Amino acid sequence: MNAVKEAPAAVGDAQTVDVLSAESPLAAAQAGNAGFRIASAALDKLFKFPPFFETAKNSARTKIVKRAALLGVDWDARVDELQRIQYDALYSADVAAATPAYYKSPFHAYAEGNLCWQAALEVEPSAISVHANIYTENGEFERDGDDKLRSTFLSRTLEILRDSGAPAPKDIVDLGCSTGLSTLALSRTFPDARHITGVDLSPHMLSIARLQLATRPDLTSSVNFKPINFILNFNFTPRLAGVDLSPHMLSVARHQLATRPDLTARAAPRRIDYVYAAAEATGLPDASADLVCLCLVAHELPQGATRAILAEARRVLRRGGALAFMDMDPLSPAFQRMATNPMAFAGFKSTEPFLLDYVSLDFKAALAETGFERVAIRSNSPRHRTVVAFTA
Repeated sequence: MNAVKEAPAAVGDAQTVDVLSAESPLAAAQAGNAGFRIASAALDKLFKFPPFFETAKNSARTKIVKRAALLGVDWDARVDELQRIQYDALYSADVAAATPAYYKSPFHAYAEGNLCWQAALEVEPSAISVHANIYTENGEFERDGDDKLRSTFLSRTLEILRDSGAPAPKDIVDLGCSTGLSTLALSRTFPDARHITGVDLSPHMLSIARLQLATRPDLTSSVNFKPINFILNFNFTPRLAGVDLSPHMLSVARHQLATRPDLTARAAPRRIDYVYAAAEATGLPDASADLVCLCLVAHELPQGATRAILAEARRVLRRGGALAFMDMDPLSPAFQRMATNPMAFAGFKSTEPFLLDYVSLDFKAALAETGFERVAIRSNSPRHRTVVAFTA
């Protein structure tokens, strides 16, 4: 089998940490601060008051949109470009009926959470805006902050896989893939992977993911370094391209190729597929993947769901496979500063209903309980950590 290739240069210093089971960093940061506890309790109640929350939500959204404009992102034009062309093909009443209650909670100031078009349409511009200052100081912003965050996560993952002597992954699963930004990043990082499966429980997010794959050459032009089909990354030679002068005709052609298996059944298998399912019940075969990833997902989960997803990842991984996840680092100075600022913490917590579940979960114990071992943790931004654990 091919060895893992040398990881590309990444932003930020890698730091290996041995423990995930330390006392909750949130509790440690807030311990003995009676004033904080009083202020935090009062602000929690204030943010639960609908008129105040609505005002705060609109203010936060306006700030994000304005920052995007400063970065050259035409928010309205980007959102308007995305069309609802695949929702009906994706939607399953059976899956929808089984959607867990936590997933229906408001997230990121969207009343319907991830189950609405506004949330799905705004993922990319929001990510560009929110992550614009992760690697900068003094209030500076950079448009590629989100790209750096995702690429450093995968660079750290590559480093850990290489250091462990693991073979290059051939089959990869991206749990909680949202609109596919993380899935496409995986495809760029692992150009020799045989197949990548993105899994998400929002048909709205997956509709955008499939549409992006079919229509965004700026996102998919480097998805595969081998000859690829001009739309859906089919790995075959010679390259086949359809040419027409009518954008209306080509829109229908792309839609057919993305949604009509009866028309495309004889084509080579797609390298990227998206599956409408819960991350804790993917329906994927046992021992069918070499690498399972969760990118910026864990902080949006109650602890019970996190444990169930870890167990599902363990089920689909082959022997010696790896689970890699990237999320906020509660031990980082940046998180500690936010956690000890009552107003900032209350505002953040109001849009992240399971934040306390995330920061208080003993991940080392949870990973061990589900059959993972050899846990490695490395910083990939001033605020984020990469965790990789291997199956026995």
